[in-house]
Amino acid sequence: MMTGVVLWVAAFPFIYDKPEYRLILVALTTGAYSLACAWELGRHAVQPLASQRFAIALLCLLAFFNFMRGGLAISLTSIAWIDAFAHRWSSEMALFLVVYTPTLAFIFLSMAKESVELGYKRAAFIDPLTGVPNRRAFMQNAARLVGATGGKSVSCLVFDLDNFKSINDCYGHDVGDDILVLFGQILAKHLPNQSFGRLGGEEFAAILPMEMEEATKLAEAVRSAFSKAGKTMLGPQTQVTVSVGCSASASATTEALLQEADLALYRAKDHGRNVVISAFSLTNPQ
Repeated sequence: MMTGVVLWVAAFPFIYDKPEYRLILVALTTGAYSLACAWELGRHAVQPLASQRFAIALLCLLAFFNFMRGGLAISLTSIAWIDAFAHRWSSEMALFLVVYTPTLAFIFLSMAKESVELGYKRAAFIDPLTGVPNRRAFMQNAARLVGATGGKSVSCLVFDLDNFKSINDCYGHDVGDDILVLFGQILAKHLPNQSFGRLGGEEFAAILPMEMEEATKLAEAVRSAFSKAGKTMLGPQTQVTVSVGCSASASATTEALLQEADLALYRAKDHGRNVVISAFSLTNPQ
């Protein structure tokens, strides 16, 4: 941030009586800062915002304007209204600043407002503990996915962490929260984005545009990865497992798929937990 200041202080003894060189240095420095700001917003923004694109365009315009001013200081065009921008001050410069500065300020205020609104939206659709979509967001995403399949098979997975209350009782709620976060991370690693969510408590679900056989393989991968990660976190003597129920249909609604997967999950619990059970078959853990 201090580069421009350092350059100005270092160069000023040599250019204090040369206005054209002062203009070149100021114009190039301002243009460079404008491009740096545009780069920051374009490549490193925390959140993608609609007003961000307008801010980038205005900053690029400011950079172009200053580079043009620097060029005018070297070679004037003999066109009065253009050459006026090469002066320290002019009515043309005043008009440009009066129009440009409030516009850029308005865009930055719009970005701040949009960022706050996005934060509220994320809070409404993201589970604050695990960072995965909450039940509301999952149901919306699932309904959209089911409606877009065009009659192709859709599978539903319902996950329930085994003996979660015992983990909370033995290790405390902080460790229980860590286990939930861990499971959310495993889902994010193995399943497509926006295909899963937390229904509540220790229960999660996923809607996948695939046949049941492929979905049960993914569920088995999640089950195995969670068991291994849980042992790494709490030690090999502690069983950290998940039971999974799976259903599939080419015409059922999201609610019907969840209900059928829930029934399969009850069977998984009855079969000793730590298993994946579909509506038609049992997959034993390795």
